[in-house]
Amino acid sequence: MAKIHGISACTRILLNKIKPIHGKRPTTLDEILFIRDNYSTFLEKARETASKQQEDLITSLTHEEIQIDQQIKDDIAKQEKDREAHIENLCCKVEESESFFPMIKYLLQYFIAILTSGMGIKPPEEYVRKLRNVKERESIIIRQKASFVENSVKDIYETQSFFLANYSFITGAEGEEIVIKALSGLPDEYHIINDVFFDLSCNINEEKSTSKETVQIDHVVVGPTGLFLLETKNWEKYDSEWKDEKLKYQVHRANRAMRRYLKAKFGNSMPWTQSVVISIQSNQPEMKIDQYIDMIAPSHLCEYIRQKKRHVSNAKINDIVLSIPFR
Repeated sequence: MAKIHGISACTRILLNKIKPIHGKRPTTLDEILFIRDNYSTFLEKARETASKQQEDLITSLTHEEIQIDQQIKDDIAKQEKDREAHIENLCCKVEESESFFPMIKYLLQYFIAILTSGMGIKPPEEYVRKLRNVKERESIIIRQKASFVENSVKDIYETQSFFLANYSFITGAEGEEIVIKALSGLPDEYHIINDVFFDLSCNINEEKSTSKETVQIDHVVVGPTGLFLLETKNWEKYDSEWKDEKLKYQVHRANRAMRRYLKAKFGNSMPWTQSVVISIQSNQPEMKIDQYIDMIAPSHLCEYIRQKKRHVSNAKINDIVLSIPFR
């Protein structure tokens, strides 16, 4: 199995741009595609979870309200019992009094107790305050439940918008991952370097430039049969449209950049570099875009690379692999 270095450029961009869902960020393209393909299920489940969370909170507050209410009732019942016992005690003291003045004192206290017994008993302020706070919290949660549920799925809505806005990157990532999987079938003497990126101090036509030039290559295969610069296209196009001038310019520019980069490091001992466009949706296994660019279907890619003449030593392969920058 070939040695793979780095990940797909489009996959890297997607993983860097996508936001976490409920605090968890996807770490692979498969996870991103799973979320995309199961968007409705994720949304429904998130809504159910948020709704249940609010219902559980309301239920908990309702139980707390019942408990406080019972505490208030128990406290009032105790106060009533204590008051009845107090009245009964005063009545006994009146009957047991042997002198006039103590009897008058207890009798007065007795009548006052009888008169005040008709007044309502106030529950403890602490319990009243707690009960009021619980009811207010419960009312707020019930009133804001719908908006809470919608806010809880906001990141899923944003993820769906992300998928729509980054359709081209997702399509590109799917194509690049197909190519990487196909290339992994090469023998272990081959290396696949993904998302190769050059920062050049001058442009690839050897002309001085005041602006920084950059070149990105989807995949570079290094092995005993040479260097292969692969540009993956997951386009819905007819084969005839592969002769598009913009595509040819992109591929030739990448080839010139790689050759200039390797020449600066290895001189004239560098191996030949072959430019290849991988057509994910092509109906033909192999065709030529021009004299220097081959177009290959993923299913024929390994055979295409292996059948070339072996002319690069293992030592040179390792040196080249170590020298090629990727992200």
